[in-house]
Amino acid sequence: MAQTQQARAAPRFTVEGEWHPVALTALLYLQEALRRERYEECAAYVATAREFGAADEEIQGVINEPRRSLKAQRAAHALGLN
Repeated sequence: MAQTQQARAAPRFTVEGEWHPVALTALLYLQEALRRERYEECAAYVATAREFGAADEEIQGVINEPRRSLKAQRAAHALGLN
């Protein structure tokens, strides 16, 4: 059972401070979903990013990006993403 739990705990970084590829991809997809105002997809991307080691501050940075519209920021807030 301990091996199963260890297998599920993905490392935050792979080698020498590099991002885990799945976490990075999830954050990029989150950014794109927010830009395109596809808010129904965001929760899954946030969950995946967290699962593979993205910190809350990093996720929040994507959500709070100042280039997003006010409408997008309000929708993210309504979904509990910020």
